[in-house]
Amino acid sequence: MKDESEIRVYSESLTRAYQSISSCIPDETPAGCIIIEFKEMIWSYISDAAAFRDRNDPVNEYASHTYAHGWLDTGIFLGYFTTSTPDLCLPGDFRIPVEQHDKLKEKTLRYERMLRDALGSVEPAPESGSPYHGAALWILRIAEDAYILTKNQHHPGTIYTA
Repeated sequence: MKDESEIRVYSESLTRAYQSISSCIPDETPAGCIIIEFKEMIWSYISDAAAFRDRNDPVNEYASHTYAHGWLDTGIFLGYFTTSTPDLCLPGDFRIPVEQHDKLKEKTLRYERMLRDALGSVEPAPESGSPYHGAALWILRIAEDAYILTKNQHHPGTIYTA
């Protein structure tokens, strides 16, 4: 188990990955507009994480880093841009202070419910012959696997270590 410096290293790795995003797609094209949106989302979550760190809120800091990482990985997977991607900082890789455990439990359960509800209502939109249909199915499978993993792991003690 590592201390809060591990999440700081993760933050720095995400920032470097964001700064090294490259694409040959012009900004003024439809795909370029999508890339701009991806980059805005990544940077917004990285910035939010820094604000949460400044407020000594490791729960939301970690969540923001995770969201930034998700946008980064998805943009790479869909081929919108290239960059390095850091290893995901997993909950057991750092400590959440005891006084934050209730907040973490509440947030974990709330987002688990949101993911369950979203999975129950989403279907891949692209036509089955479209290259994006396979991508949509892959992304959906990742989300389903994550949901199953969280349901089967309901022993979040690894992250709740003092």
